Amino acid sequence: MVAYLEFFPHPKVDLVEINPGGSLADTISDFIVKRPEIFEMDHVIINLGDTLTSPLSAEHQAANFVAYADTQESARWTLFRNSENAFWEISDKQYREDISTWHTFLGVWGFRDFSEFASILNRTAATNGVSHFYIAITEYFAHHAPVLVKPAQWIDYGHADNLNIARREAMNHRSFNSMSFERGGSSIKKSSQNTAKLIDEIEWVLSQPDALRPFTPTIYSYDLAPDQPWVEMEFYPYPSLDECLVFARHDLDVWERIFNRVFEVLDLQGEEQLVATDLSLDLKTMYIDKPRERIAHFLDTIAIDVPIDERLYVNGVKCPSLLEATELLPQLLESAGALRADAFVRLHGDLCFGNILYDTHHHLLKMIDPRGRFGRNKNFGDSYYDLAKLSHSVHGKYDFIVLDQFSLHREGEARFELKFRERPDHGEIARMFERKLADRSVDARRVRLIETTLFLSMLPLHSTRPDHQMAMLLRGLSLLAECVA
Repeated sequence: MVAYLEFFPHPKVDLVEINPGGSLADTISDFIVKRPEIFEMDHVIINLGDTLTSPLSAEHQAANFVAYADTQESARWTLFRNSENAFWEISDKQYREDISTWHTFLGVWGFRDFSEFASILNRTAATNGVSHFYIAITEYFAHHAPVLVKPAQWIDYGHADNLNIARREAMNHRSFNSMSFERGGSSIKKSSQNTAKLIDEIEWVLSQPDALRPFTPTIYSYDLAPDQPWVEMEFYPYPSLDECLVFARHDLDVWERIFNRVFEVLDLQGEEQLVATDLSLDLKTMYIDKPRERIAHFLDTIAIDVPIDERLYVNGVKCPSLLEATELLPQLLESAGALRADAFVRLHGDLCFGNILYDTHHHLLKMIDPRGRFGRNKNFGDSYYDLAKLSHSVHGKYDFIVLDQFSLHREGEARFELKFRERPDHGEIARMFERKLADRSVDARRVRLIETTLFLSMLPLHSTRPDHQMAMLLRGLSLLAECVA
């Protein structure tokens, strides 16, 4: 949190360093000592740091309120219910056989008279296994009848299974128009208006050889009907590698195992080849025609204020203009050998970190959401394409952009500062990836050029987020500057 707010300072957020190791009541008491001006506020909300709810109304936020949910389990949360002997009866993480009359505290409370609550908190003590914070809560709301607020959604990030539920919910925002969870949440059923893409995905999974099946989802049932295809496959609650890279803090040993597994998959994909004499047509389609069409569409609908025919400075480095990039890339790709191939290999086609699930405890990897096509070919394509997709996550910082972990500042007409919320270990992870490429005699410059086409091709796909468009444009031009330096 400290690092986040140092990178994204907010005028309405004030971090207060609290003595570690204390109870919730100790934390609040310590905060009061360090910020006594809290007593001057008309209304105070306490929100536990691992709890997120859907937005509360302004009316509720201004009231004495308690956020609650129906109880599903008793031993992991603090519960309350009306009692004949007291305003509330509290069950503080105790097992209850019958939970039908209990409600769960979500960890969000509103106080109209925080001074009184603080006074109660200061003179109460734990009783019968109930922490004195909840004893104070009960006494305060006995004198200030609260509004009971039941948010439409809430997530307790303090429990791993709830984090997995959040991941499951987030998957509904992917490009598929319909997704449901089946078999008690152990499988997902997907359908899409983009029928061709879904059919390609299903056929890609079904076509995998035995050696690659452990790295792909298990399909339970499917229908390849051209007008309404669908698939039901096993659901894996593993985090995706973009989460691991941007938000998690895995040791470098873990990243060594991750990359070893990823390159194991790439090596297995390379064992089966498609040999043909006209593969250069597909390479030209993917690396020249597609970016050119996407850039033209971007220019036709451009909504960001940026000169397209003037060289830009990104973090002090002079970069080609966008129009110059469209002229340079075909020449550079040709000279790098990216437009010639004697054979294609098995390909995922969209092997960015967001499409790789990884269980760091058991070192299990699953590839999801394949593109399934490369030019005219299904399931086979240029091995450098998957490498470039990986690189645009590791080196290109694509995931930092789509996950809003970047800052962008403009200085004049053509000077920009683009920064990512990186930690020191991110540099080590990128260097580890580069070493893996070098160990396989991969042409890093060729990877970088294809990576550049990926960033520039994505510009029209992010028209609803001009800040993302600008960041991707600047990142693509920066990568191109690396190639021509």
